[in-house]
Amino acid sequence: MAWVTIPDSDLDPDSPITTSLMTALRDNVAAAMNRNTGAPAPATNFISATAMLTNLVVSNEKVANSTLQRGKLRQATAGNEITCISQTERNAVSSSSFTKLKEIKIGIAGTYRITFDFTGDGYTASARIYKNGAAFGTTRTNSGAYTNYSEDLPFAANDLVQLYVDGAIGYTGAAGKVKNFAVKESQSLQTMTIID
Repeated sequence: MAWVTIPDSDLDPDSPITTSLMTALRDNVAAAMNRNTGAPAPATNFISATAMLTNLVVSNEKVANSTLQRGKLRQATAGNEITCISQTERNAVSSSSFTKLKEIKIGIAGTYRITFDFTGDGYTASARIYKNGAAFGTTRTNSGAYTNYSEDLPFAANDLVQLYVDGAIGYTGAAGKVKNFAVKESQSLQTMTIID
C-alpha cells in the first residue's frame, strides 16, 4: 500500500467522514509500519525490546537492537525458597484409594522441590505427589508422627502439582493427614494455591 497524503481540508471539523478518508487513514497506518515510499519513518526503536520483554522472566537479560542476546526464558531450579505453600491441615478418611487433598498450579516450567508434612496419626497411611491427575512422585507410607518429605520434580508451565493421600484402611476416623504442602525453588516465582 502506498502512503496517501490527506489534505488538511479533509480533516477539518466541518468536513464529512467519507469512505475514501477512512480508507486512507487505515492504509496509512499500514504504510507507515511497512515503511512504504512516502510514509514517515517511525523512530528507530519506537517499540523497545525492553517493553516487549516486560512480561517475560529472563536470566542474564541482554537487550540490544531489539534482540535478546545470550539470554533465555528462565526455568525454575529446585531450591529452598518457597514459591507457594498450602499450610492448611487436610485429612483423608479410611479408603482403599488415593484422594486429592492439595493442589498448586505451576507458574513457570522447570524443576521444583515439592515438600509436605505427612502423618498416618497412628495408622498406616500413604501419600504421593501427582502431576495433572497422574501419579508422579514416590509413594510415602507413615504410621507415626508428622514427617517432612521432599522430592525434586520437573513441571511445565500451568501443570498442576497435587498431593494425594490414601487413608488408613479399616479406620473410620481422619487417618492420613497432610499440611505445609510447598513448591520451592532457587528464586521465588508466581504460582497459586488451588486447594488449601
